[in-house]
Amino acid sequence: MKPRASSQDKIYWELRTAMLGLALPPGEVLHAQELAGRLGVSRTPIREAFIRLQRDGLVHILPQRETTVSLIDLSRVEQERFIRESLECSVAALLADRGSIGCLHAMNDLIGRQVDAGLQGQLDELNDCDNAFHRLLFEEAGQPFGWEIIMHSCPHYHRTRLLSLRSHAIIENVIMGHQELLRAFETGSRQRLLEVLHAHLRKLDADIPVLLKMYPDYFCTDGGPQP
Repeated sequence: MKPRASSQDKIYWELRTAMLGLALPPGEVLHAQELAGRLGVSRTPIREAFIRLQRDGLVHILPQRETTVSLIDLSRVEQERFIRESLECSVAALLADRGSIGCLHAMNDLIGRQVDAGLQGQLDELNDCDNAFHRLLFEEAGQPFGWEIIMHSCPHYHRTRLLSLRSHAIIENVIMGHQELLRAFETGSRQRLLEVLHAHLRKLDADIPVLLKMYPDYFCTDGGPQP
């Protein structure tokens, strides 16, 4: 029987999900008493959740002053992208030799869902399909834990990606990147697949200057000051 999640665990995951989904945006001030009242708990599990979220890089705590959702640190974005690129390219190299027809069909279906979500402006569905597309590669390669590491260890990268999906031009680039990946898988060429995947994962670098203009208050650079 699975152990029941503690109150603090539930609060931690609820706040983490809100931060990664930008419902609690970068720089937002967090009030323990207000959150405790809204969630129907004491301030203790809220504060404990803040400490865990600080370790995740999602919360910035100034003792005796205030707690805020951390700004997106561009130096962390680059490092987290490196982690993802290293893991995902290793997975793709495995799949170049053993990808299945079923995997190709699933990739094509997810691309179709992304196109529909993009046309309808359903950003949550678009993000879910984007994650599902890449998670599929890890699962097909028998390395699902690699995807779990990426999802838990790259919060600054994830928030930047989600912001990028608010731009129609960037959405089109993401979908085109997935279509190119599918075609590369179909060729069976490991070299071509890795070239396309490297380019796809590094497109976020070109998006960042646009995002800095759109959301200047959401970012800091090189571990710079938080609010």
